[in-house]
Amino acid sequence: MKPVLWFSCLLAIWLCVSCEKDSLTVEFSTSSNQAAVGETIKFRNETSDAETFEWHFGDGSSSTKEDDSHAYSNAGNYIVSLVAHKGKRVGIAYSVITVGSSSQATGSADVLLLELDNHSPVINCPVQLYTSAEDLEQSIHAVRENTTDLDGRVAFSNLPSGTYYVKAYKQSGTEVWDNSDCNHQITIEANANLQFTLYAIHTDASYAFRAVFTNSVFTTVEVTANGSTRMLGPGESATFNFTLNPLMFTYFAETQGSTSSGTPIGENVYWSYSDIDVSGLSEYPVNLITDINLFFLKIQNNCLFNLTPIEVYSLDYSYSMLENVLIPNDNVLYTMGYYMAYSDISIDAFYEGYTNSGANWENGFEFNLPMLSSQYVQLHTDDAWEFKRAHAAAEPHSLTFSATVGSIPIRADRKWVSHPGKTGQP
Repeated sequence: MKPVLWFSCLLAIWLCVSCEKDSLTVEFSTSSNQAAVGETIKFRNETSDAETFEWHFGDGSSSTKEDDSHAYSNAGNYIVSLVAHKGKRVGIAYSVITVGSSSQATGSADVLLLELDNHSPVINCPVQLYTSAEDLEQSIHAVRENTTDLDGRVAFSNLPSGTYYVKAYKQSGTEVWDNSDCNHQITIEANANLQFTLYAIHTDASYAFRAVFTNSVFTTVEVTANGSTRMLGPGESATFNFTLNPLMFTYFAETQGSTSSGTPIGENVYWSYSDIDVSGLSEYPVNLITDINLFFLKIQNNCLFNLTPIEVYSLDYSYSMLENVLIPNDNVLYTMGYYMAYSDISIDAFYEGYTNSGANWENGFEFNLPMLSSQYVQLHTDDAWEFKRAHAAAEPHSLTFSATVGSIPIRADRKWVSHPGKTGQP
């Protein structure tokens, strides 16, 4: 019989789930940390002073034996973890098993953890990595753990390529830092050292009142409350803390679409509320949304021409906005801004170099406004009609029209825009 060579596992991670000061030390070794597909690997438990065990072999298989063996059916890198229990004490150790040819299938990550509100570093914060959202939610089977340094940075090396779910949680007295409501995924690439910036929300239970704002629209919102102003990207949240309950709460927020160079597009949207009664409350949530009177516009151009300018108007021309922007014919989806959601709203996108023809979309024909909060319309030139005008679009004095501008354009018979490989009419 050939002698069995045992390799110590790479690292042990301690997970304390009680208030006891001592943690449970978990150790195991493997007969090999490399194997061919179908080859059996033996796992020997070297943990002392534990009562029950859980093996997780990284491919969905698990076991509760004290010692075990396992064979993998596919090549790749697998993170094997051993969880040991004694009473309320828990410990974890892990090892990476390479099956087949994957010598370049590991990478590393440098993570910067910042407070969401002010982007200051979150120092001395435990950070764990999980291989599934379920494990993250239950805080089980962490495959790596480390702590941020004084710059808010933490490094992980020799990670098998793939997606990891990150948990960052720290409590100090009444203060808590938690990333559960922020971005918490990183993707590791083989043989690469990648940089990631993650955010954690900082709360302080010593505050008597807080207002939590969530941006549910498509553009960055500037929020002012409690004497400070913060910028919230789409989907982001921010917390404004008050040492005393203000009894009456006031805030102002605004947003607008813009080009890549920062030129405003569309309507300026704002929320302004004064003297909200918050007496007796410890928290007041604010969900920033647009109502059914507005819609957000996105355009994708796959025709033979660039599109410029873009005009959004009602058919009687009581409402009109002319945007001097260019949508390239690269079949990429471009975001614009917010516009009034009139039932007869129409969008004309002029062919570049032509003053009286282009692509047209009209509500009820080429698109239908859903008439919902935070609604948007996504237009494609493949679905447009070609228009012919007797007059060019009127030049605006500003981006916003509040009255009829010039002559109402004369619409010729509409015809289907011609595209390679596309035939017929809707």
